[in-house]
Amino acid sequence: MIILYQYPKKNDSFSYSKPLISIFILNYERPHNLETLLSTISHYSDPIGEIIVCNTHPMHAIHKISYGEKLGNIPIYIYHDFEYKNRYGAARRWKNALKWCHYPWILFLDDDIVPSFSLINKMYTEAQEDIMTIYGPILRRCDISGYYTNATPENYNVILTPILLVNQSLLIEYMKDGWNQHESFLEKTKGNGEDLSINSFLYHRQKKPIYVEGSYEWLDTRKGYSSRPYHFQQRRQFCQDLFF
Repeated sequence: MIILYQYPKKNDSFSYSKPLISIFILNYERPHNLETLLSTISHYSDPIGEIIVCNTHPMHAIHKISYGEKLGNIPIYIYHDFEYKNRYGAARRWKNALKWCHYPWILFLDDDIVPSFSLINKMYTEAQEDIMTIYGPILRRCDISGYYTNATPENYNVILTPILLVNQSLLIEYMKDGWNQHESFLEKTKGNGEDLSINSFLYHRQKKPIYVEGSYEWLDTRKGYSSRPYHFQQRRQFCQDLFF
């Protein structure tokens, strides 16, 4: 693993009057999306305290932004994680976020989606009621018969990672007690199902992910997990064999 910059330790020179949000984004094969995404969300404001970008593909890494540079109101910090053979794919987001995010709330964003500022604020406000679950607008259903993309606010049991707000306390618990149960599956699928894994962890704790309605805009969704062979087959297998 290569770290491009030395990031301040979590107890170094940071102060805030209320818990803030670290936005965490993996950059893999769509740097053109990232330019659009960053140019928008960097002009948002409180409660967002920082934006962390993790380059995971050496051919598509962004280098134009200086460490701590502000394109708008929020500092952006860029790191590299060019793990050999990409062992965990997108699932590496969990470990790297805990390593590099300074603030207690982490907003995971995929590089093909732009949430509105009002949605982020709404998620943050609702999340103060219970820090030990996850919050987001994109719903799915997982049960012993399969995996369903047509979930509704009445029957969903999964919130997906394209926009997902998680408290570090919950993420630490997941990595300690939930990650190992699904690690071999996530390695096999190169990270496909990492979002189902944390939802499964909540299910076994009798916690439900919280749906938060709001607006967002999709960017170029090509080259994502859903465009790969066996994507839905792997997720169906997870729901049938591993979720419950």
